[in-house]
Amino acid sequence: MAERRRFSRIIYQVPATITQGQRAVSASIQDLSLQGLLLKAQGADAQLSLEETAIIQFSLPDSDVSIELAANLISVEGDVIRAQIDHIDIESIGHLKALG
Repeated sequence: MAERRRFSRIIYQVPATITQGQRAVSASIQDLSLQGLLLKAQGADAQLSLEETAIIQFSLPDSDVSIELAANLISVEGDVIRAQIDHIDIESIGHLKALG
């Protein structure tokens, strides 16, 4: 089976916050690419909506760099969240490229 990804994923585990409106959910990024993220959060399926854009925030370890991006939640199954990046600023893209 041919690989269809345009962007390579990197295993990158760091705490994150997912916000939708007034709801904020603590999560952990499992892996990411310039196109999307895989996260885990306890009880996410009861707290998050696929219908609403999510703001995902996380900090890079050993630095004062904080990343904030807007994402569409593709699926929330149990504790597993798949998100597609909708908007991220150019400076944050540079930081993410440096991780891989």
